[in-house]
Amino acid sequence: MLGQADSTTLVALTIREAPDRVCVVLVQDLAQDSLRRHVLFASLPHGKCVLVERLVARQALTVESIVQGYLSVINDGYFGDYPDHKGQRRLFWDGGMQICRGYASDTDADDLSIEFAPSRWCNIDDRAGLVFQGSGRAVYHNRHRFPVWRAMEDTLVLNLHDTPQTCDAGNTVAQMVVLWCPEQPHQETASQTFVLYDSPPETVMVEVDDYLCAGNFGETTIALPRPLTVPAGASLPLVWGVTGVTTSDLQVTLQLSAWEPMLLALPS
Repeated sequence: MLGQADSTTLVALTIREAPDRVCVVLVQDLAQDSLRRHVLFASLPHGKCVLVERLVARQALTVESIVQGYLSVINDGYFGDYPDHKGQRRLFWDGGMQICRGYASDTDADDLSIEFAPSRWCNIDDRAGLVFQGSGRAVYHNRHRFPVWRAMEDTLVLNLHDTPQTCDAGNTVAQMVVLWCPEQPHQETASQTFVLYDSPPETVMVEVDDYLCAGNFGETTIALPRPLTVPAGASLPLVWGVTGVTTSDLQVTLQLSAWEPMLLALPS
């Protein structure tokens, strides 16, 4: 970021845990307090994870580039993924399937960059599914030239802004919302539901597989826009470790306290 030194100041960190799940809200000020970082992380009982990262300008600023969701993909035959001991990754997305070979070269002429747009999902080797929404571009880079070589490494960036942008105070500079699905075949990733709701400023709210995940990044209590309809006889989580049973049909408006995360199983 132009004109600002690196710095990180912790504003808030709230962690809520249960035996089979955890959710976290993290708020930080970056770059001499000129940029605020909002993070929601939720690990669901079945192993899938939700990650939201939002960057908000606290003053007028110019950002040269942004890289969110940077993942290193080892593509080295040394690790024995294939019988021929050569690196290989199968990459799936809406545009089809691409075999990405892993080998070293003294030139980048063989490098391959794959742009996913308009696809909002990708899957690597039928082993890792990712469903994402972002303000930038999602790119997979199958690299062959390594200035410093340790292993054959491809890179996946889920939200890339590689041109400068000027933002006023209060503007969202970038936002990335990602669902990670371990050990998921690509057919399931392609049909995976993942809903991002419109919600009040300084909040985020997503629904995945009958779970509702939300975070309040602000300093005041906020009502969430998605009400819950709870039929009579259904269980209703009240606080961590406490559950009630409804005696009549209910419609419940959810409120989140300041800097509070939420991971809630939707009643059926």
